Amino acid sequence: MENQTNEQQQLKDALWKRATGYEVAEHEYIRGKNGVEKEKIRKRHVPPDLKAIAQVQRLMRLGQWE
Repeated sequence: MENQTNEQQQLKDALWKRATGYEVAEHEYIRGKNGVEKEKIRKRHVPPDLKAIAQVQRLMRLGQWE
């Protein structure tokens, strides 16, 4: 699988991200009483997904994950 296309690499990266967990920034816009809008940014942790972990392990076992 040395000649992976960009799409294949993106799918592999997305699966790995789901299998290991990741952080996401959530943006919230709040309008105050005086009409000024403020942006509130919160970071949220997305935990690892068990099905993604199982899929990565299966691909590794089959020798299809490099």
